Amino acid sequence: MSQTSVQIAMARISERAELQHLNVHGCRHTYGVRFRKSRVSLEDIKDLMGHFDLGTTRNYAKD
Repeated sequence: MSQTSVQIAMARISERAELQHLNVHGCRHTYGVRFRKSRVSLEDIKDLMGHFDLGTTRNYAKD
């Protein structure tokens, strides 16, 4: 799947859902933050997001 087709799909989804523009990177941040707010451990979030180190996960999971 090309980056352009993903961007077009995300724009279409955002528009149909009447949301601000969504992008994949923003969705990853939301995913991490929501898990963290639900008290999922950073180690588990790291594994779910496929990160190599916890530092990267901390960047994604902070609000």
